[in-house]
Amino acid sequence: MVGQNLLLRVVTRLVAVTIITVLVSCAETQTTYFPLELGRQWHYKVDKSTMDGMVTQKYLLETIPSIEIDGVLVSTKQTFNGHQFFYRVDERGVSRIAYRLNGTREIQTQTPILIVLPQDLRIGTSWQQPTNTSALESSGPPWESLFRIDESVEMKYVIESIDDVITVPAGKFTQCIRVFGAGAKTTSIGSYIGQTTIGIEVTEWYAPNVGLVLSRRTERSDATPLNAGSIVMELESY
Repeated sequence: MVGQNLLLRVVTRLVAVTIITVLVSCAETQTTYFPLELGRQWHYKVDKSTMDGMVTQKYLLETIPSIEIDGVLVSTKQTFNGHQFFYRVDERGVSRIAYRLNGTREIQTQTPILIVLPQDLRIGTSWQQPTNTSALESSGPPWESLFRIDESVEMKYVIESIDDVITVPAGKFTQCIRVFGAGAKTTSIGSYIGQTTIGIEVTEWYAPNVGLVLSRRTERSDATPLNAGSIVMELESY
């Protein structure tokens, strides 16, 4: 009986060790293209080009403790100036569902919910969602102060590649996912410009277990005073 009990304990220990080994192995091999675990940081260099010229800025993101929204635990990323963005991972993929601006206590629902990356990461997977213009601005003539086109444009995004190689200040990254988005809209921009067509193109690269490493965004309109702008975002460290 003693021998049987000893054998049972040994077998139980071996099974437990095997299960732990498998779980650790799975955790180590699991790949994510948008990490959300607590304590991660990303430092970016942002080159923004408008009709006024180009400016270089720094952009810092970090993950802070998760919170509960409508009974669901969601992950939180915070910018260096205190803006917070809330993300949920579900059957659709990784989505930004809400945000809270620095200096405010109220959490704003993201309407519509913005898909960062879909669950299906195969080439050809596509989805649609809006984005707002952010680089069509000028403070030169004929305006006496900064004038900005602020319009929502419906975009179609598609995964074009899952094996790109990208080099940025933070290093060289392989097996990157490349997402391309494009959209256009014709609208009226007030009495001076009138009706104009706005076009946006975005290309983003996500590295495994790192996240966004490079983003290139161009905006154009057929209004001569505000006909082009661009934003390039590169990962410097993480």
